[in-house]
Amino acid sequence: MRRIFGTKKPEAPKKAPVDMDAHSQKMDGRMQAMDTQIAGLNRELKGYQAQLKKTRNPAQQRSIKQRAMLALKRKKQLEKQRDGLGQRMYNFEGMKGHIDMAKDTREHGASGAAA
Repeated sequence: MRRIFGTKKPEAPKKAPVDMDAHSQKMDGRMQAMDTQIAGLNRELKGYQAQLKKTRNPAQQRSIKQRAMLALKRKKQLEKQRDGLGQRMYNFEGMKGHIDMAKDTREHGASGAAA
């Protein structure tokens, strides 16, 4: 019979529920890492600006402008990612609040039924 129908697949282990606080802290850490990267790019851009003021050679100025534009693009990209992460954090916090409210309601209902 096993040849015809095969055997039952083993059940996959159940995933542990997501720890909301740990996930929130992880998102905060990512946000702080992005902020430090953006601050580093700001310092880099200020350095390019100072170099542009000092140089008089047009060829050197063009190369400095190109590097500054690349740094500016990276900065804008990181800012966009940070803003998206901030929105996800806001949604996550709201979801966490709704879950806590549902737990409180369930406990309140259970205590009312027991009394």
